[in-house]
Amino acid sequence: MKQWDASYTMNLCSAKPETRANALDMLKQDLQRMEQVPNQYYNFHPGSHTGQGSEASNKR
Repeated sequence: MKQWDASYTMNLCSAKPETRANALDMLKQDLQRMEQVPNQYYNFHPGSHTGQGSEASNKR
């Protein structure tokens, strides 16, 4: 089984809309690439709440 590691800079929890949009685009691209090879899993961290608090970032 192959492991794909997401970019460390991907931040789906950012308070900045442009940062979240970029992270979502990275996630979509990674998942599309993963469709080409069977038996894989994806390792990622949702990102930092960047001072807005974990409750607010978890809603995103």
